[in-house]
Amino acid sequence: MKKITLISMLAFSAFSATAQNFYTFSTQQQTYADLQNPVSINGGEVWDYDEFDAVAVPFPFKVMGETVDRFMFADDGFVLLATGVQYQDDDEGIFYLNPSNLYIQDRTADTEESSSPISYKLEGTTGNRILKLEVKNASIEDATTYGYADDYFYMSFQIWLYEANQTIEFHYGSDNISDLDNITDGDGLIAGFGDEYNTVGFVYGNITAPSYSEFTEETIPGELTLSDYPTNGTVYRFASTSVAGIPTVKNNIVSLYPNPASGIINIKSAIAPVSHCVIFDTTGKIVAEKNTAAATDISINIENLANGIYFIDVNGQHLKFVKN
Repeated sequence: MKKITLISMLAFSAFSATAQNFYTFSTQQQTYADLQNPVSINGGEVWDYDEFDAVAVPFPFKVMGETVDRFMFADDGFVLLATGVQYQDDDEGIFYLNPSNLYIQDRTADTEESSSPISYKLEGTTGNRILKLEVKNASIEDATTYGYADDYFYMSFQIWLYEANQTIEFHYGSDNISDLDNITDGDGLIAGFGDEYNTVGFVYGNITAPSYSEFTEETIPGELTLSDYPTNGTVYRFASTSVAGIPTVKNNIVSLYPNPASGIINIKSAIAPVSHCVIFDTTGKIVAEKNTAAATDISINIENLANGIYFIDVNGQHLKFVKN
C-alpha cells in the first residue's frame, strides 16, 4: 500500500519552480451536480486504505507531457498511470490527482455498508469526450483523533479530463470542512496533481484568488497553503499549454479571422467540427466560453471584451488574437 501522495511530500521534500508551466490555471464558479448513473468503482464496498482495479482511459491523454492510459482510485484519491507503469511496483509515472491533501475515507467506514460511492462517467462524443471521476459524501480519516465523530465530516468532488484540449478540472461540491489547522496536523491545506518524482503543480494562497505553480524536486519554495477549503461550485481549471500527442495540427487545422478584431471573430476548422471554445486573458483567467451546435465554421461576439491580447482554446489548439 502506498500512503504517501504528492501533496504530503511537501512536509519533507524540497521543490523548485520549473521554467515553464505545462498548464495555465484559472478558477470559476459552476453549479455542482452529482454524476447521474455513473459506473461504480467501489461497487458498494466500504473503503478506507483500499485501492481498486485500474480502468482504461477511453481516449489519448497526457499529464505533464507524459501519456497515461489507466486511472484508478487508491487509498485517498485518484491516480493516472503512465503506459506500462504498475501502481504498487513503480515509483515514477504515477500521477496523483488531489483536490485536497486531506486523507479521506468512506463516511461509514466503521460499518459494513458504504455511504461514499466512488464512480466515473464518460460523456460527450468522440473527439470531445469528458471523463468524469467522482468521490461522493466522503469523510476524513481519524476524525476522532481531532475531536469529531467518525462520520462528522463530509465532502464531494469530481475530476474532469477533457479529450479535446487535455484540460484537467477539479470540481468541488458541498462540504463541512473546517478546523483546517487541526485536521491537517498543522501542515495546512493544498490542492494539486503530478508525479511526485518529477513535476508537480500546486494551488495555494487566498481562496478567493489562488495561485498555481509547478515544481521539481530540488529546493523548497516555502510554505504553500490554501486559506480555506474551496466552496461549493468552485472549479479549478488546468488548461494544457501543449496538446502534444494529439494530431491537431496535421489533422484538425483551425484558423481565426479577422485578427485584430473589434466585434466578431470567426473560427474555421478544416476537419473536426467545433462545439465548444474558451477565451482566456493573458493571466490565464477565463473571460468567455461558448457552446454551440457542432459546425466547422462558427462566429463569436467579442464586443464585451476589453481591448487587449487574448487566447482561445479550440479543439485542442491555442490561438492568439487581439481585440481592438
